[in-house]
Amino acid sequence: MWLLLCVVLSSSSSSVVLGAECGKVVTVGTASTQPVPTRAGPLTVVAYGSRASDCEDRFLFFDVGHGSSRRWIESGRTKFQKIEGIFLSNIHSDKVIDLGPVLYYSWLAGFDPDTYDGVDVYAPAGNTADYARSALDGLAVDIESRPYPTEPVVRVHDYAASFSEPAVLLETEEVTVTALRVDHFDVAVSWRVDIRDVASVVVSADISNDGDLGPLLFRLLEQTPNATMTPKVLVHEIIHDVFSNGSETHSNAATVVDRALDFGADLLVLSHMLPSPCFAELGAIPIAVPFLSQDDFAVILEDAGWNGEDLVVADDMTTIHLPDLQVDLTCTSPAECKDTPDDYVPLRTKTATSHAYSPECRRRKIHAGNNNNNNKE
Repeated sequence: MWLLLCVVLSSSSSSVVLGAECGKVVTVGTASTQPVPTRAGPLTVVAYGSRASDCEDRFLFFDVGHGSSRRWIESGRTKFQKIEGIFLSNIHSDKVIDLGPVLYYSWLAGFDPDTYDGVDVYAPAGNTADYARSALDGLAVDIESRPYPTEPVVRVHDYAASFSEPAVLLETEEVTVTALRVDHFDVAVSWRVDIRDVASVVVSADISNDGDLGPLLFRLLEQTPNATMTPKVLVHEIIHDVFSNGSETHSNAATVVDRALDFGADLLVLSHMLPSPCFAELGAIPIAVPFLSQDDFAVILEDAGWNGEDLVVADDMTTIHLPDLQVDLTCTSPAECKDTPDDYVPLRTKTATSHAYSPECRRRKIHAGNNNNNNKE
């Protein structure tokens, strides 16, 4: 029995539908490290394609945290063959632990011997890439027992991540994905996805307050007729101000706002929030963690100077449509935080209308497009 693993140093291109017309950002999983009943671990999916395919000709997966593969399946997307690349940020378990299931399902679910072409995984050289190479090793006996004419094909793209020069990982006629090393743990990266003439999306993954996203935020793109009109979306992690020591490894509200303004973001999306909203976490954290709602996160962003109308405090499977920035809030958490403690008091009632998890979240909300009031130089 053998498992095909290719380790390469350069980027590769997959065949795609030419001329992407639209895209999506889907916050499939938004939890922090501790497992919680209402959220999956971090996974942000950027989709793009034609309007006929509902903008889902291809999927780009960024991190694959605990339970995220199941959350993706629950959305009805049971076939994984449209994944153009899986991008891993660092070796922390909440970023890679569902890699095995995603690789396995991309082979097992809906297998077609005429179209199966394997999966490309992009990981910084070292521990993260090594983990990717071994993700299916424990399933060798199971794979051998399946009556398929080929075994899983996993191409691991191993690259040296730089703090100053973004690495181009994937480049086609429709999309470019670049990665930048950032300050967090071991070797960690953040990414930028540019869907030609549709949108630019920066996904921060984990990054400390001292980390520099500038080379991604200010990256100059090839000018096309619609380049200056494409919206910018920043998907960013955040650690709430209730933590006093989080700035060593994660980003607080003031830093997140500064980066969003530097990017000129038309929409700021909070994902991978610490602690996970609607669930008081303890785990390995040596301090008591209060119960926080999503509105509690909206408040600290607004206090830091961000316009709440251009803020999405994401739930699992929140979807942002590109390029029009229409926002679908899913409210998948049970009954408006039904486990809210009786003594819970908001840190402060929010003053602006953000796309936060609040009672009116039951209905679909539409973002007002690019007409925001943030001071973007």
